[in-house]
Amino acid sequence: HYCEEMMVEVGYDGGLAPGRLELSQVLAALDRCCRLIASLRLHCGGETPDQVARLFREKAMMEPARSLCSARRGAFDPEYGDYTLGKLMLRKLRADQPELSLRQFHDQILGWGAPPPWLLRRTLGVKGTTL
Repeated sequence: HYCEEMMVEVGYDGGLAPGRLELSQVLAALDRCCRLIASLRLHCGGETPDQVARLFREKAMMEPARSLCSARRGAFDPEYGDYTLGKLMLRKLRADQPELSLRQFHDQILGWGAPPPWLLRRTLGVKGTTL
């Protein structure tokens, strides 16, 4: 998801009408953000899938049947929002290193393989919090 946003940032438009790819990404990001929130509410906040389905309807503009399906999935998959958290951590790490070009930043982080963002931050000696 981080890479999808980066592609638009560097000018890729997929041959679509102006703004269409960005709109598609925003809608998908709403869904993904709701998944992260839903996971926390289901597994830490004591909410039910029916209660969380409302979040998907109101914030991600999902149809009722799809929102309930998404909420039920979250009930048995507590990690289904983690990729959003990872994307946010990468964006924060990048923002905390403004002196690096996009290429330098990615060469630096990819040189370490695939450690979790919090460990990457510590390894690179970047100050500040993960999020």
